[in-house]
Amino acid sequence: MWLRVAVNGAPPADFLFDTGASMTVLDSAYASRLGIATVGHQQGMGAGATGHASFATVDTLRVAAPDGDGVELTDLKVAVIALDHFLVPHFWREVAGVVGFDFIQRFVDEIVTLIREAGFTPVQRTTEYEILKVY
Repeated sequence: MWLRVAVNGAPPADFLFDTGASMTVLDSAYASRLGIATVGHQQGMGAGATGHASFATVDTLRVAAPDGDGVELTDLKVAVIALDHFLVPHFWREVAGVVGFDFIQRFVDEIVTLIREAGFTPVQRTTEYEILKVY
């Protein structure tokens, strides 16, 4: 699923919504355009590919709804990885980042409400997260 996400007050950009990503990721070229400084360097693996990751803290990360409403986090730690070289061939468009579980977990109740409104039905409650069934 695609989301429109604004980082540090910049215009919204296209992000993937990925419940399997443990943390939110910014594409390195996108982070550079926004002037986001990175620290560290680590080899990483995900989505069938390996690459180098750095890390950063963004002042704000806002996921906006079409009506202008939305949710925002401040001082969010993110990974910074060159995403486009391996995602563009699969999605045929640039990817500014990936909204990961570190963001999602803070809004479980709101997300479940939106999912219900979209026609999905929760079928089982496990710990504090819902498992969803699609009809």
